[in-house]
Amino acid sequence: MTRVRVGAQKLGTPTLRPREFNFFWAGSALSHVFVPGPSFITIDMEGVSAVDGRDIDLTSIVDKSLRGWARVRHLMYVADHVPALRCTASAEAAQYLQKHMWDVATFRRLCKQAGPALCVEDIEEWCTSTETHVLRERERLRTELNAYSTNRVQESARLAHHDLGDHYRKCGAWNQALEHYESEREFSTTNEHALVSYMSVMQTAYEAGEPTRVLACYDQAYTIWQALEGTLVTPSASDAWRTVLAAGYVSEAQPTSAATHRDVRARLMAWRTLAQWSLCDVRGSLPQPHIDTQHVEVYTDILGALQYAWYLVLWALCTNTPSLQRKRVMQVLEDPVFLSHTETVPAARTVLSAYLVSDWALCVHTLRNALPVWQSDPTIGVQRGRVLLDAVIMRLVKCHVQAYERVSLSSLTGLFGSNVSHILIELIQHGALHARIDWACQVLEKEAPCLAPRPISDLTALRERMALVQRMSLDKQ
Repeated sequence: MTRVRVGAQKLGTPTLRPREFNFFWAGSALSHVFVPGPSFITIDMEGVSAVDGRDIDLTSIVDKSLRGWARVRHLMYVADHVPALRCTASAEAAQYLQKHMWDVATFRRLCKQAGPALCVEDIEEWCTSTETHVLRERERLRTELNAYSTNRVQESARLAHHDLGDHYRKCGAWNQALEHYESEREFSTTNEHALVSYMSVMQTAYEAGEPTRVLACYDQAYTIWQALEGTLVTPSASDAWRTVLAAGYVSEAQPTSAATHRDVRARLMAWRTLAQWSLCDVRGSLPQPHIDTQHVEVYTDILGALQYAWYLVLWALCTNTPSLQRKRVMQVLEDPVFLSHTETVPAARTVLSAYLVSDWALCVHTLRNALPVWQSDPTIGVQRGRVLLDAVIMRLVKCHVQAYERVSLSSLTGLFGSNVSHILIELIQHGALHARIDWACQVLEKEAPCLAPRPISDLTALRERMALVQRMSLDKQ
C-alpha cells in the first residue's frame, strides 16, 4: 500500500490541452492530485485509477437522457476507468457513435475495446463509406466558404463557417470546429448571430474538455443574452430564440418546441455549472449548482438527473458550519426537481434524510456506496471523487462531535468507520476541532479554545503609561 501525504503544497496541476480528441479532463494522471487547503489527507493510492464497478450497472451511472458527445464522452470515461463495465460501455459508445457521428478513428478504437460485446456488422465497410462521405462533404463546404469569402457575402460566409464547425465537431476534430465557430462571430452582424457563435463554442469546448474556455464564453454570452432579453420576448421571436438554442445541440437532440429567452439562459447555466464543477477545489466549498429548475428539458442532454441530484447533495454537505449544512439540506429536500430526480434512484435523497435525523451510519454507508457513481462522472473524475468522499465524511464527523463534550472512539468508529481516529487527529492538528483524544480511556474530550494573548498596540501602551504618570502625579500632590 502506498500512502501519500497531500497538503497545502501543490503537487502538480494538469496541463492537458486537447488536440483532436480528449475526454479525460477530470484529472487522469496520478501525480496531478492537488488537494489545497489548510489540512492534509491520507489517500490510499492502490486502485485509485480504477473504479470498482462490480456491483453497479451502466444505466445507474450514465443517464439515459445524455445525448451527443456528452453521452459518448461519459461512456468512454466509464470504459477506461471501470474495468467491470469496459466492454459494455465501449460497445454502447461505438453503437451510438456509428449512428450519430463521423469519428472513424474513435469508432475503430471502441470496437476493438468492446470485443464480443459489440453487435455491429460490416465495421470496415462503415468506416470506409464514412471516410469517403466526410472528405466529399468537407470539400463541398470549403468550396462554398471560399466562394462566399471571395465575393464578400457576409451572411453566407457566416453560415458557411457555422456549417464547417458543425462538420468538424461531428468528426471529433475539436480544434478545427472551434476555429470555425470563432470565425463565424467575425462575420456576425447582430447580437443574435454572436450569441449563436458563443453557444456553439461553449458546447464544443465542453465536449473537448476545456472548462476554462466554457466559463470565459459564458460571461460574454450572458452579457449578450441580457441585451437581447428585453427585445426578443414576443411570440414572434420564438423562432429566433430557437435558432440560438439549437446552436448548442447535436442533430439528434434538437429542441422541438418553441424556445424562449429563459430556455437559452437555462442551457447557459447548465454549461457554467459543469465547467465550475470541473475546476473547483473539492476540499473547499463546492459551487452551488445554479440550474433553472423550470426549464429542465433544455439541458438534460448534457447534465443528467443523477448528476444534478448528487451535485446538490455534495454542495449541501461540503460546508464547515453545521447550521449552514442543515439549512442547505432543507433547501435541497424542498426542491421539486431534486425530489423527482430521486424517485427511482433514492440514494441521494437517503443521504440527506439520514443527515437530518443524525443517522450517521446510514448517511456514511450510502455515501460510500455512491463513490463509484461520482468517480465514473468525467466532470468529477476518479481521484477527485475519492478526495471528495474523504472531505464530506470529515465534515460530517466534525458536525457530529461538536455536539458532545465527551464521546467514545468506539461509538465514532461504529458511525464513521475505522479511520475516524485519523480524521479526528487531522481536525485537531489544524485547529478545526478544539478537543483532545484520551487514548487510555478511548474517548474524545472537548477543550475550551485557547485564546491567543491580545497584542498590545503602541497606542495602547502609550495610554497606559500616560495613566500611570497621572496617578503618580496625583500621589505626589
